[in-house]
Amino acid sequence: MKHYIHLFLMLFIGFFCTNDIFSSNILNMMDSPFDGTYTGTINETPVSLTLKSNGANISGKIDAEGYIYQLEGKISGNKSTGKFSDPKAGGVMDYEANLSGKNLHLILTFPNPNNGQTERLDFYFTKVSSSIQTKPNVSSSQPHSVNPSELDSRLFGTWEHTETYISGQFSSVTQVFMKINSDGTYLYGNARVMAGGNNSWGSTSGDTGQSNDMVRAYWKAQNSIIYVSQDGRSWNPYANYYTEPGRLLFKFGDGSNQLWNKQ
Repeated sequence: MKHYIHLFLMLFIGFFCTNDIFSSNILNMMDSPFDGTYTGTINETPVSLTLKSNGANISGKIDAEGYIYQLEGKISGNKSTGKFSDPKAGGVMDYEANLSGKNLHLILTFPNPNNGQTERLDFYFTKVSSSIQTKPNVSSSQPHSVNPSELDSRLFGTWEHTETYISGQFSSVTQVFMKINSDGTYLYGNARVMAGGNNSWGSTSGDTGQSNDMVRAYWKAQNSIIYVSQDGRSWNPYANYYTEPGRLLFKFGDGSNQLWNKQ
């Protein structure tokens, strides 16, 4: 029930690749201020970024609801440059990261083949303390308890959300699926991307097929608000919702909407 951000990134990674060379100053063997875990939100999706340095080198990963991206680069003061990659899609983009206190600004860049201009994506993260990084160990002897009064039966079933993206002669259609269960759990993912376009090398097209990757978590509904949880105990409001037969509309805090159709 969250935006499937990795699909949006995969579209650009799969069609645009860059080849810059980076350089940096030599650092001593002390831990870099970059080291640690960061949290952020990309298109309404909570994600985590983990960075670890080794001298002037730095590596990291972004966890977007179980879909992993990797970073490899160099450090120069409070700036890092290098490569951002999607191991599954096999694509690479350039990145620049600027650190200011606990705030990290990550910039991904790629060339637009239609006009030759450099495009960019900006993401923002905040470092969390070590006490926050540690997640509680939830014992299997403490199962999630469902309160039927907190479940809206109108939401039960399998839903599909479709998004269309157009940029110049490039276009794509993304399908994401969500199964809302009556036991207070939901499955999200199994996404599919169909894309195509024309550039200086000719026509391109592709269809990823369904990914078979599903995220499982917990949900409940109160006062037309959906709450979600990874462990069934710590709850966060996700979106206001409105439903009618065969249709489900999410209304997010930034004013955007997301329409789902029942399968």
